[in-house]
Amino acid sequence: MIANALLGASFLSMLGAFGAQPAFAAAGCGDSSRRVIDPDVPGVVQRTRTCTVYRPTFIFLEPITAQPTGSLTAGRHWFICQRRGGDNPSVQQRSGRVARNNWWLRTLGDRGGWGWAPATHVSGGQDFEAVPGLPNCAQGPFRA
Repeated sequence: MIANALLGASFLSMLGAFGAQPAFAAAGCGDSSRRVIDPDVPGVVQRTRTCTVYRPTFIFLEPITAQPTGSLTAGRHWFICQRRGGDNPSVQQRSGRVARNNWWLRTLGDRGGWGWAPATHVSGGQDFEAVPGLPNCAQGPFRA
């Protein structure tokens, strides 16, 4: 019974239930030794950067809030690149300010597949600006 209650609480937290948010980490993204091959860019080994996701989030098939492909927990995660897209889900900050953005970060979810994470859930970005330290994705269709 307690295990089910804890699992339920974790699930609600993962879906972004309002409540306490983890402390903010250093702004922007930093070096990572991980190299990956994005299935949308076959045969190309890509360097990653590590960024702090300060609030759990879904990741999406395209850089718009449409079809979730997976999720990320709060913590340090690697990303390949970022690009502009549709508006991110807005996030209420502890200060009462609402974070807004239209930048999306390419990664593989903790659960699920590849997708785009909203910049509003990553430390370091400002409203409607790229997250510092992460390169822009190549231009073309939304999917990198």
